[in-house]
Amino acid sequence: HGFTKNGRRTPGYQSWISMRQRCFDPNCKGFSNYGAQGIFVCDGWRHRYEPFLADLGECPLGFEIDRWPDKFGSYTCGHCEQCIKNGWSFNARWATRIQQARNKTTNLVYTVHGITACLSELCERFSLPYARVYARIFKLHWTVDEAFS
Repeated sequence: HGFTKNGRRTPGYQSWISMRQRCFDPNCKGFSNYGAQGIFVCDGWRHRYEPFLADLGECPLGFEIDRWPDKFGSYTCGHCEQCIKNGWSFNARWATRIQQARNKTTNLVYTVHGITACLSELCERFSLPYARVYARIFKLHWTVDEAFS
């Protein structure tokens, strides 16, 4: 199929395979968090790697597939017949581990001074130690605005 280098799958091809396994293979370790939760891969990407590669490009070194901008959505191309029929937009990107960690559905997301982000990103943006802000909110029971003031 041409998606190997030195006898090994390319990172993008391996991500595509893993994405499909998480969504459709009940024997896959990640299935309970993906397929069993209703997350799927649209028809435009499900059966052939080439359209997936054309839409996302090669996977950059150190990146992985991420559902974005809708972290609650599925992996959708936005232009196959299924996506068009259902009004689904493009929902995937190559992301770093930090970007993925900040896009998890379990993250604490707040709005501070008009900026909406997960707690760790807000701490970084406002140059405050995460442990201090976390303690203010969850141990001292300050409001989020107080914790960042």
